[in-house]
Amino acid sequence: MKMFNKKIKLYDIEIGSLVWVEFGETKHIFLKKMQKQLKEECFSLDDCPHGLNLLHEFSYLHMAFLLTNKVNKIVAVVPITEYKDRDDDYLNVNIVLEKNDFGLNLIKKSTIKLDQLRFVDKSRIIKVQKKYINKTLKHLILKKVQDMFHFS
Repeated sequence: MKMFNKKIKLYDIEIGSLVWVEFGETKHIFLKKMQKQLKEECFSLDDCPHGLNLLHEFSYLHMAFLLTNKVNKIVAVVPITEYKDRDDDYLNVNIVLEKNDFGLNLIKKSTIKLDQLRFVDKSRIIKVQKKYINKTLKHLILKKVQDMFHFS
C-alpha cells in the first residue's frame, strides 16, 4: 500500500476536516471479477488496493469527517452519505444535515453516520473538501461519538 497521499500535505487537514475517503471495493463486485479471472489467470489482491468491504459496509469514494490526530498513519473517520427516510429515527447515531447546514454547501440532504466510524490508513484520503468545518458541527460530532462510547 502506498504512503500518505503525496498531493495532500499534513497541514491540509485538521481534526474535523471534511475529506474524500476511498473505503474500498464491495464483495459482490470482487467475487464477479474473481470468477472471470479464475477462468483466465490467477487472481491478485492488488485489484482491491483499498481493501474489501462486505454487504452494508461503506464502499468506494465517500466524504467523511476526520476525527483523530492527523499525524498518525491510521485515522478515524465518520462517513457522510445521502439521507434516507429512516435516518431521523436514529438521531443518537446519526446527524442529519440539510444542504446548507453549518456552511457545508452539500448537494443534497445528507446524514453523518456516527455508527460507521472507521479507522483507515491515511493513504485512503483522496482529497480535502473542506479543511475547517463549523466549530459547532465539529463539537456536535465529537460529543455524539463520546456519548456513543460513553466517554466522559
